Amino acid sequence: MASSDTQHTADFTIFGVLSRPSKKAPMQEQLPCPESKPPVNVYKFYVYSRLCWIVAGILGFWSVASLLNFLSDSTEEYSSSSSSSPPLLSDHPPTPIFSSMPHPEVVQYPSTDSLQSAKGLPASDLSDDACDGKHVYMHSLPPMFNQDIISDCEQNSRKWIDVCSATANGGLGPILEDEEGLFTHPQNGIHSWYNTEQFILDVLFHTRMKKYRCLTSNSLKADLIYVPFYAGLDLTRYLWDANVSIRDHLPNALAGWLTERPEWKAMDGRDHFLVTGKMSWDFRRPMDEESGWGNNLLELPALKNVSVLLIEKDTNRASHVEHAIPYPTHFHPHKDSEVNEWQDSMRAKERVNLVAFAGANRPADSLGRSSIWAELMEQCRSSEFCKLLDCNEDESGCNSPSAIMKLFQESVFCLQPIGHLYTRRSVFDSILCGCIPVLFHAHTVYTQYNWHLPQNFSSYSVFIPEEYIRAKLPVIEQYLRRFPALQVEEMREKVISLIPSLIYAHPDHQLEKVKDAFDVAMDALLLKVRASRRETSF
Repeated sequence: MASSDTQHTADFTIFGVLSRPSKKAPMQEQLPCPESKPPVNVYKFYVYSRLCWIVAGILGFWSVASLLNFLSDSTEEYSSSSSSSPPLLSDHPPTPIFSSMPHPEVVQYPSTDSLQSAKGLPASDLSDDACDGKHVYMHSLPPMFNQDIISDCEQNSRKWIDVCSATANGGLGPILEDEEGLFTHPQNGIHSWYNTEQFILDVLFHTRMKKYRCLTSNSLKADLIYVPFYAGLDLTRYLWDANVSIRDHLPNALAGWLTERPEWKAMDGRDHFLVTGKMSWDFRRPMDEESGWGNNLLELPALKNVSVLLIEKDTNRASHVEHAIPYPTHFHPHKDSEVNEWQDSMRAKERVNLVAFAGANRPADSLGRSSIWAELMEQCRSSEFCKLLDCNEDESGCNSPSAIMKLFQESVFCLQPIGHLYTRRSVFDSILCGCIPVLFHAHTVYTQYNWHLPQNFSSYSVFIPEEYIRAKLPVIEQYLRRFPALQVEEMREKVISLIPSLIYAHPDHQLEKVKDAFDVAMDALLLKVRASRRETSF
């Protein structure tokens, strides 16, 4: 049973189930016990000697006994509390469910100490000129890199994306109708809720940048240089084309155009950045491959120093240029007061569901492991306190922003397993609705959005490694019900406090004091380039 590659993997027994972490799969954080103050630090489980195996066996025996005792107690608890009333949470610290379980090896979370001030430049860095140190120059690219792609929107649309609809209103998409009264009301005829495509950040960011307060036409004055290339939309129209030269055409042309510009030569591209609503993998086809997924944009040596903002970075490489930023939600406020009003309304929501899940069955992953979606759906169906939106049966509902928002607004916790990607827009939808995300993989959030989310992960989310779900160890409802009510209240308040930094404001209306996802990203980029200038000046 022992692996020959023992320096990377180790077999261990979890309640009698033999488990071996995949060598290719990212390592997981331990399941936090729902105590009044959940632990922030995570620990590694090492096997040092045979004595440890003996101890582990003893612990495993007591774990089985504890679990059976817990499930017995839980059955009595639910039979006595079964009613149509909202779910009740304990007022006392619960008994940890997995206290005796050996810990999987944990994710090595990236250090982001240098960027913890990204949510606002320190006052000492600002002079009387509000734009001092914050000027951005935007390249005027040939239209083939952006405007031509959306001008030919019908031709460039695919069955999974209507480019014409997605790029309407500067990337906001069509206005959302609010038949159920779920959204904030238009003010002075200005709408703030749109059916925004989740992969449209290329266009949305460009539209916002055109109205950026500190935009300058003088490149010599610029602290940052923006490259408005619609990389995601360009890739989408050719993604399934077998001819890689077509897929690589615009990336190669962009590299040639940029490297001939005088602005490029000052820092060899270190002060340049581009934004795309896609994931790193889409732009990482090796230069020597004549087939395979995606194009070669992020593999081009000429562009190796350009910062790239995308919805999902490659967590398997130590890249200094990739930075994940939030998916766009449907909320694009135009005033600070509208943000505050929305937060207050989420605080006041009556949450009748303990937990919610919107999803469908998924096939096995590339490693042959079964998806946990089916297990989550089955657990949700069997619980009267879990509300399931089954996308197999109600595809239109799952494509309805109103249906999703209503579900999340009525729920305390929202299940967020990985899908085709590690990351999900649904995580940001749940936070927008004040619903505490329950995560099953570290790469869904924790290793991604270091600029926009705090590193104290347990303050705003619950983490259950997906291996435990596959082994059918936790009953999720029972686990979540044992969080003390006060702790849940604190977590929900933390979630609601994060809303401003995770939404993209209406590009035509600048917020005053509230910093949105765009502002946070720009501040972080400015800090990064400022540090790079200091390094290269020596």
